[in-house]
Amino acid sequence: AGCSAFAADSVGTDTTKGTVGLNYELSSDGESYVCVGLGNATTTDIVIPATYKDKPVVAIENGAFYNCVTLTSVTVQEGVQMILPYAFRGCVRLETVNLPGSVSYLGTHAFALCTSLESVIIADNDKTFDDPEDDVRIIEENTFKGCSSLEAIRLPEELTLLARRLFDG
Repeated sequence: AGCSAFAADSVGTDTTKGTVGLNYELSSDGESYVCVGLGNATTTDIVIPATYKDKPVVAIENGAFYNCVTLTSVTVQEGVQMILPYAFRGCVRLETVNLPGSVSYLGTHAFALCTSLESVIIADNDKTFDDPEDDVRIIEENTFKGCSSLEAIRLPEELTLLARRLFDG
């Protein structure tokens, strides 16, 4: 997992299928995938797809893109539910992040020290759930710590927990 050096070009992204070359791991139950890193992707603008090998992608792993210093934008497709801690920490050239309404959890330090990050959009959840537990929306502490260029953030209406020190520094 994590980031390795790659060429700064825009080849390999299809917004309907996601970025070619990202690494995934099959969940222990064999029913879904987790995006675990850049793999051999060769683009600065990545798209995390809703599905991989005909199974849902449910999360971006802890530290998956940690210190990927050449990433400039991240778009996550509807269906992904969690951005785990430190997923994009230290991506110093990351400027924009677009997250779908399906994301219910942003882990601690998920975007910390992304010093070029200017815009974050987290869509509202357009689904109605029978069980209120299914509609929990949590953003952990220090998620955007040190994001000194952050100019605009759109948060969803359904937030259940907005932790302290969210924008520290």
